[in-house]
Amino acid sequence: MSNTPTPLLLTPQDLKPLLQDPSVKLLDATYFVPPDPRDPQQTFETAHLPNAVRFDIDTIANPNTPLPHMLPSPQDFARAVGLLGIAPTDWVVIYDVHGMMSAPRVWWTFRMFGHQPVSVLNGGLPAWQAAGFPTESGPVSPKTADYPPPQTVYSARTQQELLAQLSLPTEQILDLRSAPRFAGTAPEPRPGLRSGHIPGSLNLPWDALVNPDSHTLLPPETLRQKLEAAGIQWEQPVICSCGSGITACLGAFALTLAGHSHVSVYDGSWAEWGADPSLPIETGISASAHARHA
Repeated sequence: MSNTPTPLLLTPQDLKPLLQDPSVKLLDATYFVPPDPRDPQQTFETAHLPNAVRFDIDTIANPNTPLPHMLPSPQDFARAVGLLGIAPTDWVVIYDVHGMMSAPRVWWTFRMFGHQPVSVLNGGLPAWQAAGFPTESGPVSPKTADYPPPQTVYSARTQQELLAQLSLPTEQILDLRSAPRFAGTAPEPRPGLRSGHIPGSLNLPWDALVNPDSHTLLPPETLRQKLEAAGIQWEQPVICSCGSGITACLGAFALTLAGHSHVSVYDGSWAEWGADPSLPIETGISASAHARHA
């Protein structure tokens, strides 16, 4: 592989000739948000990119917490991706069946463990099929690889860090949930969670970052316009949040693609914050958001 920087985003046309390179590994990162009843394993076996394997977001996760799909330990991550046939020097390319929704979660996971050659397929499986490129079906059994526990490990943002922002705000909190969920006018899909948002948060629903026709991520200049219209200040760090840490990573990916260099993710997101009655919440549009638009 060359020493040129790995692109964040690939088109199907970019990816197809790369399939001849055995160090390019494809991961299907499809995840269905509850209460969607579809089975991601069955969906994968119905159709997937050639030689792809499935990265199970719910399984490659921390088993010692009631919160959904929290980051695994470095040891568990290394063991899991090794079983998927990935080596530390492999170029990982991630996609999902939505076009662009859950793939950035796995992009972020690899980045958190210091794995740099990692990209996302823009438009995912639908774009690949629309380009007329072949798919495969059925289960797969990858040849395992040696993936030592990573030495470079970054930390996801914690509830305590988000709470500290309420009294001394130095970072922006961007909530990628839908506007009704953010405002507290729609119930949460997970039972037992309060409705509303972290005080002072900004809101930009994740699907506003995606082309509704092609299901591809919008161009970087358009992403920047939408993020700034939502109140994002480019010189200030951003913490992304959502329902359970999936589409928060799409927000982080979009911010990174648009040129923001100080982006992080609150892994617990609303699944953690909304479940704790001791934590403050707001409903409606936050005063901070009003101030940023003024």
